[in-house]
Amino acid sequence: MKQLVPQDPPPLTRPPQSAKRPLAIALDFFSVLLLAGYLIARLHGSTTETGFELHGLPALACFAVIGAYFALGHFLGGTIWSRVLGVRGSPFARTDRGKR
Repeated sequence: MKQLVPQDPPPLTRPPQSAKRPLAIALDFFSVLLLAGYLIARLHGSTTETGFELHGLPALACFAVIGAYFALGHFLGGTIWSRVLGVRGSPFARTDRGKR
């Protein structure tokens, strides 16, 4: 009969998800939305007394800029707010590079 011996649990391979990553994503999204939206509206002539209003192609261009910002941030090692808040690494990064 085997003797039961308590064992330590296996170490975590990834640290648990913190609240910093969703906060960084939200801050990045709204920062780029406001900045890119205003610049596109300014170029398109869609500014109003209370801000800006985008419809159609300018709105699509604004969301394309937001997507490009996140894609570029992924390849450059982090977006502005992820660096400010100290969020390192991407949730989409592969950890098994070079292994087969």
